[in-house]
Amino acid sequence: MVEKVIAQLKKRGLVYEKDGAVWFSSSKFGDDKDRVLKKQSGEFTYFAADAAYHLDKASRSDIMIDIWGADHHGDVPRILAIARVFGFEDKLKIILHQFAHIIQKGERARMSKRRGLYVTLDELIDEAGLDAVRFFFLTKSIDSHLDFDIEKAKEKSEQNPVYYIQYAYARCSSILRKFKTTISKSKTNPKSKIPNYKLLVHPAEISLIKHLIKFPDLVKETASDYQVQRLPFYAYDLANSFHNFYEKCKVLDEKNPDLTSARCSLVQAAQVILKNTLNLLGIKSPEKM
Repeated sequence: MVEKVIAQLKKRGLVYEKDGAVWFSSSKFGDDKDRVLKKQSGEFTYFAADAAYHLDKASRSDIMIDIWGADHHGDVPRILAIARVFGFEDKLKIILHQFAHIIQKGERARMSKRRGLYVTLDELIDEAGLDAVRFFFLTKSIDSHLDFDIEKAKEKSEQNPVYYIQYAYARCSSILRKFKTTISKSKTNPKSKIPNYKLLVHPAEISLIKHLIKFPDLVKETASDYQVQRLPFYAYDLANSFHNFYEKCKVLDEKNPDLTSARCSLVQAAQVILKNTLNLLGIKSPEKM
């Protein structure tokens, strides 16, 4: 594939030899200087492989999103030069993100690739769990550094936002299971009766409804500008709103079946939106905790 790319660049008159190496005239397409494709030793450069990869990906994609560390900012112009040559610049979006720092026992762990001091993502997942790692990494915008607190990520309490959100979903599931059991024991069949949503007038209910209806627009905005940090913060705010509703509004009230039905519908809506948000984040939605 790399040979194929170089051959296509040669046909366009964009390859030349200098000092025993093969060069691409990337400066003609916005790069600050020309780039080597093949070294004097005959080895291909990383850039040559990247060019072949992107050309292949462009042939089978409507849109391509590259996510790189900020230390690779110098690679952006050369890849964009390839994209311009082969006409897939409009398909390509390159996102540069800042670095992550590990916090252990309140202090930032010192890391250095040169000295062999670093933590791999696999090690972090083994230590804190996949859900926590995904959530914490997604809470920061791409232009902000992340301080990953391992102790906080491992907590099974409200101090851990992942646990807090998952607990909200599990609580929704528990309420709906109890409601279903109550209905099955009841002589009446409320399925034939539409819940009276006009009964939902408590400030905590209204607040929860307002949080729920933000979701579709939030997804559209995130899909358009890739600011994914909105989603974990939305999930946390929604969980907080639900917990507040649960504490202030008695959901299952045998003395008021109409209000119970309306509130359980609201719980079900919260459950659906919480699950959809967690699914987008790649985080599990536990039925029980």
